[in-house]
Amino acid sequence: MMPINKRLKRELKKNFAKYFFIGLVLFMGITIISAFFTATDGIMSTIESQQSDCNIEDANVTLVSQLSDDNISRLHEIGINDLEDTSYCDVTALDDSDYTMRVFRVRDSVDKLSLIEGELPANDKQIVLESKTASAKDLSVGDEIDVDGKNYTLSGIVAVVDYNNVLQTVSSGVSNLKTFGLGFVSKQAFDGLDSAKMTIQYSLTAEDEQSIDDAYNYLMDEEIAVNIIKQSDNPRIKSISDKTNTLKAEVTLISVVFVLLMVFIFYAMTSASVEKDSNLIGTFFSMGYTRWEIIQHYVRLPLIITLIGSVLGMITGSLLFAEPIGKITYSTYSLPTFSGKVNLYLIIMCCVIPLIIQFIINCLLLAKKLKTTPALLMRGKGKSGKGFKKVNLSKFSFPVKMYIRIMLRGIKDQLILFFGIVIAMFFLVMGFGMKDSLVEYVNDVKNESLYEYCYILNAPVQIDDEEECDKATVEGFRVEYSGINMKLTVYGLKDTSRVDGITASQNEIVISDSTASKLSLSKGDTMTVYSEKIKKDLEFKVTNIVHDPVGLSAYMDRTALNELLEYDNADNYYNALLADKELNLSEDSFAEVVSHENQEKAAEEMNTMMQPMIMMLIVVSLVIFISVMYMLLKMVVEKSTHSISLMKIFGYTNKENNHFYLNSFFITVMVSLVLSVILDKLLFTSLWPALNANLVGFVPVKMHVYTYAVILVFGLLCYFVVTIFLKAKLKKISINTVLKQRD
Repeated sequence: MMPINKRLKRELKKNFAKYFFIGLVLFMGITIISAFFTATDGIMSTIESQQSDCNIEDANVTLVSQLSDDNISRLHEIGINDLEDTSYCDVTALDDSDYTMRVFRVRDSVDKLSLIEGELPANDKQIVLESKTASAKDLSVGDEIDVDGKNYTLSGIVAVVDYNNVLQTVSSGVSNLKTFGLGFVSKQAFDGLDSAKMTIQYSLTAEDEQSIDDAYNYLMDEEIAVNIIKQSDNPRIKSISDKTNTLKAEVTLISVVFVLLMVFIFYAMTSASVEKDSNLIGTFFSMGYTRWEIIQHYVRLPLIITLIGSVLGMITGSLLFAEPIGKITYSTYSLPTFSGKVNLYLIIMCCVIPLIIQFIINCLLLAKKLKTTPALLMRGKGKSGKGFKKVNLSKFSFPVKMYIRIMLRGIKDQLILFFGIVIAMFFLVMGFGMKDSLVEYVNDVKNESLYEYCYILNAPVQIDDEEECDKATVEGFRVEYSGINMKLTVYGLKDTSRVDGITASQNEIVISDSTASKLSLSKGDTMTVYSEKIKKDLEFKVTNIVHDPVGLSAYMDRTALNELLEYDNADNYYNALLADKELNLSEDSFAEVVSHENQEKAAEEMNTMMQPMIMMLIVVSLVIFISVMYMLLKMVVEKSTHSISLMKIFGYTNKENNHFYLNSFFITVMVSLVLSVILDKLLFTSLWPALNANLVGFVPVKMHVYTYAVILVFGLLCYFVVTIFLKAKLKKISINTVLKQRD
């Protein structure tokens, strides 16, 4: 070991606060990054493994009758690989007339069950329940339960690959486990259920998507198909992946900003250290140490601190926080046993990249510094520029002159402090911005709705004159956003008074503001959509934009939409009823009902899902901000040591020096806080759509006025708290410092 490395222990002891806060920032940032990446990667790995093991469906089709052998043979010829009869009965259960249990037979080849506990039914007296269904009703293996008036023994708990999100209908938006659940019985037990309550359904896997379309067209030609739901359109399967990808995108942004913050901190700290030790470096040079040996000495301690903070952060996040975060975030979803997953990229991001950044920055700065001759370094002439030299301040009093000269000579430090606050503040703005945006979105969904109920009909129904509703055509189209195909729901309305701007033209359309924001459309623009019904692209001119916060939606004249989709009797055809109150319809007359209440619950669920990350981000951002503020202001004080010592020789008290050297940065801090909130809000707003690319819908960025005030007040409090500690640091500066640093 080189003799000069013996001073590392003294250096650590002398500047313990600096290295502690660098390590703390690394530890806190990497903890949150590793925790969420480990959780999201674990969730995605669990989903992918489950889908592979259970042979997940590519689509499911609802029929009016069972498939014949000829039908099955023809479907295999078309390109269907596996077929599974996944018919079900919706029955009352658990001695609760308001509770609906959807009972299936145990699957053999497609959408197979993932056994979590117990065993699959061995006879017609046993049943297994989906895990969330069992936990919501506090049921355990061995319990006796009532299903449709019959007693069953609960033999096992399972996860259901095609019901990761336990939705009663695909448009429910959110599961309601208090009133709906899933059960699976043997074939013999299923055959004994009431056939009048049965919905005939088959799940299938196919060679490609064209095979699915061909199969559905064949079943439609045979007049036995009711509807088909592809895996890509099925929120029971897809919503957890979409939300996980959204969460991962947000954590990725946090990671990028955090890396930028660490680059900045490493640069600022190393630059200050090199300038402070300029004459010491010159001494090492004159003693015969090579440039590379000096560089090795100065990078050793920062690299050790970086390694400790990074490794501890990754271990803490991955082992202690990932699993709790995963379980809380996905508490409403049905999954097999979850465990976090640490991928190679996470190790590189959390442990390798910080070391590389630290090493490169130190090497570059030291290499630049060591270009100066040893003599100049020993005399302290290798320091950076002195700021502004010639400024006429003769009209000002001495204290004002001091304030101005300190600020001008420290202009580089002012800029470093400004950029440090801007970067560190981004995490705080992002956390509070997400919190306010989601709360406002939930409130908006609660308060705004085109209708209270939307009934998707199996066939046109006779409506009593007393029932107030609008007979509409509701169709799903495809729009592309960031390479993702998303569903656009188009409402063909007979009563166009509900939506302003609807015309009788087949080429004109009104869109919701969420659709406009998601797809970056304005009034007068042309939008392209794809119709799976008629298998072609359609172009529409946007005639108006109306407020509707839920999903992606658009509105047309019903007759125009019917003609466009080539429905017979276009003037009178409809497939949905829109109403402001619940209609008295028989259950077999409609395929599903979309209620405003369910849309509210879906918005609340998304808000609940994001809360763990938001709260953790806010807490960690507070710690990071305090640490960055302390390190940067401490750096400024240390660089002013010579001047402070000189002021003490001239008889200025510690209180007066505090005013000159600490309060002179108050204006910079104030301006930096205000500008950082504005700039970070603009950056967050511009990045927010990309972060939510996978969500079918748009959550606008909204921040309350009092939130800005809270952030600014917090920033000022941090400044005042930090200055209290720095006053003690400034007090320790001796008048002998000037004498020690003289030429």
